[in-house]
Amino acid sequence: MMDIARRFVCDAQVVLFEIERAIRSRDDDALRRSAAALRSQALFLGLRPLAHHCGLIELHPATGHRETELAIIRGEIDQLQKALQREDARTVG
Repeated sequence: MMDIARRFVCDAQVVLFEIERAIRSRDDDALRRSAAALRSQALFLGLRPLAHHCGLIELHPATGHRETELAIIRGEIDQLQKALQREDARTVG
């Protein structure tokens, strides 16, 4: 499961870049697709808060809350990455 979570964090960084690019270019379709992909992966891993915020972007890509939701999503992914790093340090040490 840890390997899957690590892979998710790596993949999520790519999707976050795609979301940011879609926001900058005002491409609501690309934004919706990227948010849906990340939401699906988050649900698979049981990351419900992350999936919820991706879903908000997916359902309402044109609202002014995209940047706020993106910041929350990034924070959730950062927390997961830090938890994985702590687990790695615990198992190595």
